[in-house]
Amino acid sequence: MTGTVKDKQEFEIFDACKQHVEKHFKGDQDFNAFVRAGAYDIGREKEVVFEVCTVELRDAVLARMHG
Repeated sequence: MTGTVKDKQEFEIFDACKQHVEKHFKGDQDFNAFVRAGAYDIGREKEVVFEVCTVELRDAVLARMHG
């Protein structure tokens, strides 16, 4: 993933991470069940959990690029 966002601004990296999560994880039934269970446990909508996944991915990509 870091190769595809190499020369991008941080907000563009966030957008790319969001697209990556939507493409690779939202359609995965096992991961979706994991997200639904987590959302239920914390009393939030599953979209909030997917947003957290996006932020975590963004942070990991930025750390890898800068570190």
